[in-house]
Amino acid sequence: MVTYRMPAEILTDKGRQHASWHSKMRFQTVQSKTRAHHIRSEPHHPMTPGRIERFWKTI
Repeated sequence: MVTYRMPAEILTDKGRQHASWHSKMRFQTVQSKTRAHHIRSEPHHPMTPGRIERFWKTI
């Protein structure tokens, strides 16, 4: 049987679905419960979530 643990870090871009100035987003609530460290990638960095962003721009 394979067991999984909660991630220690979560890497995302700086999208508005990951943060809010007015209230807590669902992502922030889950992140605080799991105590995962949120790492935001730099814009236009190809080795992080920028690959999928480029894919969507091409489409």
